[in-house]
Amino acid sequence: MARPVVKPKERISASPTMERYIAHYAIEDICWLYMDRDLADYLRRLSWREARRRVLRQGPLYKEWVSHRHHPPVRLTRRGVEVRLGDDVWLFGWERMQAQICARRY
Repeated sequence: MARPVVKPKERISASPTMERYIAHYAIEDICWLYMDRDLADYLRRLSWREARRRVLRQGPLYKEWVSHRHHPPVRLTRRGVEVRLGDDVWLFGWERMQAQICARRY
């Protein structure tokens, strides 16, 4: 099976509303999947580089694609969150993840 090509989100043409929707749910799903590693807490408290170091230090990342609540399948990599949309794979980096987490309202 051929591995999907990872395309940075800037090169894919999508409406800004659709991009925000996909990014929001992808990042929320990854934070839920990695709740045991305190991903959201690290991104909120620390710089994105230090948060990435601490999450990666706790062991290998899950390699399989996981779909949470019928959203598009996601996985966390060293580069950030990958979201599979059909044949394309969108990538949202650690900086984008941190911006999303810090913008949350509780």
